[in-house]
Amino acid sequence: MASSKATGGEELSLPTARLPSAPVWVLHGIRFFVGAIFIYAGTAKWIAPQSFAQATDSFHLLPPILVSTLSITLPPLEILAGGLWVLNRYAKVAAATILLLCLAFLIALATAIIAGIPAECGCFGTLFGTSLSAALARDLFLTGATAYWLLADMKRQSMVPVAC
Repeated sequence: MASSKATGGEELSLPTARLPSAPVWVLHGIRFFVGAIFIYAGTAKWIAPQSFAQATDSFHLLPPILVSTLSITLPPLEILAGGLWVLNRYAKVAAATILLLCLAFLIALATAIIAGIPAECGCFGTLFGTSLSAALARDLFLTGATAYWLLADMKRQSMVPVAC
């Protein structure tokens, strides 16, 4: 618990978030697993951009020009972010990119479910047909794993002594 002095001389206790320490192999596993999923998903979309565009359009969330742009730009971004994370190059940037993508996917999936839109999940191209609820559950897991990795990495970095 963090503490500070109040104006009357009494000490205030502020709760601090405690993240359990994870063995380094768990963090490597998360990095490799989630990164590989993004490489796979991006590749599946890149192979069949028209199918991905149709799946994206079925959500009715974006105008056609943005659907086309997304179907061209998202797959290489997923492959790049996943690849960098797997290779442990620019790992924080790659993980933050993946986290932002997961959050965007969560919003799109939740919006479609709430609105009752019979959309197709285009997460893995046409390779896997997935219900929106299953896609939402999978995306919640990927979001949580990525956020956990980022928080654990921040915690680990804050424990490293700084040389003067």
